[in-house]
Amino acid sequence: FYFTEKGLILAWGSNQDNQISATGDLVLEPIEIFGGSAKAEEGGFDPLSGMSAWAAGEARALYDRGFIPPTFMERFQSAITRGELAHLLVKVYEARRNSDIKPEGSVKFKDIKGHLYETEIIKANFLGLVDGTSDATFTPDAYVDRQAAAKMICTFVCKMQKISMPDDYEPVGSYNDWHQIAAWAQPYVSYAYSKDLMTGLTPTQFSPGARLTREQSLVIITRISDRYKW
Repeated sequence: FYFTEKGLILAWGSNQDNQISATGDLVLEPIEIFGGSAKAEEGGFDPLSGMSAWAAGEARALYDRGFIPPTFMERFQSAITRGELAHLLVKVYEARRNSDIKPEGSVKFKDIKGHLYETEIIKANFLGLVDGTSDATFTPDAYVDRQAAAKMICTFVCKMQKISMPDDYEPVGSYNDWHQIAAWAQPYVSYAYSKDLMTGLTPTQFSPGARLTREQSLVIITRISDRYKW
């Protein structure tokens, strides 16, 4: 069970760590609270209240599919951290596959022990969705900028769809700030643009160094989910 700043209580599947389920099914189940419901109803509590209007319509579809972890139902405009994005991607992956990721080998990151998202970080690294900031550190509470998010998102989609990134790529001519995108990130930004996975903050600005917010990450996952019919 989770208590958020708004008092919302939810159950999230998978019988391990902070999650509960006798069957292991990864399903987000609203629980009746004082005669109300966690799911938005006419005149009732809306778990997505506080989300920006531009994001709420799309993110609600993701909520209805059970793809939004309880810890993401608040602080929507806050910048997302590396640990939080790893958590979100792993939860969507497991929910879609209806199975738990079972990492093999030892934990190499020394700075995630006891972290809220330790389990998901280990799983995300095992899947190849995330790298460390060094051989021994992950830096889970560092914020994710948009070019780093593009790499994580593209890697996630390729893993989910069992496809590979192309060997070559074309610069996105409409981005006036293309030259500001790090060389290692350019293939991912190009691929994200070509597949409409993640676009710029404006038609002409990708803004690679800007921080990705929690609600932006939910909208990106919603659009990907719609595109691939998850």
